[in-house]
Amino acid sequence: MSEEIANASTNVPRSMIVSILLNGTLGFSMLVAVLFCSGDITSEAIIETPTGYPFIAIFVQATQSVGGSTGMAIVIVALGICATIAFLASASRMTWAFARDRGLPMWRYLSK
Repeated sequence: MSEEIANASTNVPRSMIVSILLNGTLGFSMLVAVLFCSGDITSEAIIETPTGYPFIAIFVQATQSVGGSTGMAIVIVALGICATIAFLASASRMTWAFARDRGLPMWRYLSK
């Protein structure tokens, strides 16, 4: 997949490392923010939430608002949907590239 990038032997590893560092930093900061705002996460209200999803109960406890927690949950669900679409696009592209290079069974069918 990196054959379309100029100077791929240096740009691809560099972008992978920058992506790992950036996403790791942002993920850790999000984790710290959620843990500081969540309050008592060992309470029965969070563990046995009627929604079935403890993160929604943490959002309700942090915001004290059903609307705010619904908005935050919608963001999480939208990000999950976008990540799933990106994963499927990447997997189909890699499958086509392997088939084009005759690296998969039924490569004639898959490389069309």
